[in-house]
Amino acid sequence: MRSHIIEPTTSIFGLTDSQYATVPLYVPKGRIDAYRDTLGWADFFNIIEMDGEGKGDINGDESVDGGDVSILLEMVLAGGVSDEQMPVADINADGSVDGGDVSILLEIVLSGE
Repeated sequence: MRSHIIEPTTSIFGLTDSQYATVPLYVPKGRIDAYRDTLGWADFFNIIEMDGEGKGDINGDESVDGGDVSILLEMVLAGGVSDEQMPVADINADGSVDGGDVSILLEIVLSGE
């Protein structure tokens, strides 16, 4: 599962040169330069800017579908999400992740938007 980090922090991944050259790094729209300028992240050759912030793509597979609704529901029932998951999981952008977000995501999936 991919993580959705908006602001990159310095990281050392320990990947091989071959891995840095072939593994894609998906970043939020408008943040590509921040990743290119940050130690560790800048080592990735293939940095791809996502549309929007990946809202609703809870499992990080670049598709918003029933699997995302299921995972979001599990998160809500378990008591919430991490700070890293918040930008993706807070569908209605009200600062919390709850049943309202699950409901909106379900409507999005069912409507095919």
